[in-house]
Amino acid sequence: MDKYKGDLRFFMKLRTSVRKRYAEVVDFKEYEARIQKLVDQHVGTGEVEKITDLVNIFDADAFAKEVEKLGSTASKADTIAYRTKRTIHDRMQEDPAFYRRFSEMLEEAIRAFREQRLSDAEYLRKVTEIAEKIKNRTGDDIPEPLAHRDVAKAFFGVLQDVFAKYTDDGFEPRTASTTASLAIDEIIQQNRIVNWTNNTDVQNRMMGAIEDYLFDLKEQHRIDLTFEDIDRILEMVLDIARTRYA
Repeated sequence: MDKYKGDLRFFMKLRTSVRKRYAEVVDFKEYEARIQKLVDQHVGTGEVEKITDLVNIFDADAFAKEVEKLGSTASKADTIAYRTKRTIHDRMQEDPAFYRRFSEMLEEAIRAFREQRLSDAEYLRKVTEIAEKIKNRTGDDIPEPLAHRDVAKAFFGVLQDVFAKYTDDGFEPRTASTTASLAIDEIIQQNRIVNWTNNTDVQNRMMGAIEDYLFDLKEQHRIDLTFEDIDRILEMVLDIARTRYA
């Protein structure tokens, strides 16, 4: 019995440590009552650290205190990296282009550290920098007209990705993306009503108006915007709008 109690204490502590460091969340509800009964009977309340919700990186003070409690530089860096990775995953639909770019940067930093191309200190510096850019929305080159239009910023990223391949005949993807993101944002705001995310008619009106705008843009700039491009824009901007304007 002493062996099993010791194993239980060890693995409960290991679970807590791993969960904090790598931001892993597993649903243990199915087993929680039985585990708690076992702990109460054989271990005692003083033996197990209670697992609380992971602190969000946007809660700057609380997260800084949590990281400061950790021992090694590598464990601090991993905690920041994997908590930031979790934040990116949770918020990806809010601004796919923005979060995808930082996701790639973060994955490269983690990979470089695992391959020993980065020291512990360099790894900590890189992931801290990435986390700060995400928290403060810096590091992305957003045009001035979008500075205070957060949802239009997300549309801009989508449009930039699609328009980037059309650079011939004087077409400027950045300028067109800026204008189009503001126009699409206006279309959505003009049409949205209470509970619009569950209203197919409203969403169809939005898509129809955005599609008309994109065809006008295609004619105006004489670019070969394909049906696949238009469908991609429609799908992604509606997904963003459902998330941000719900």
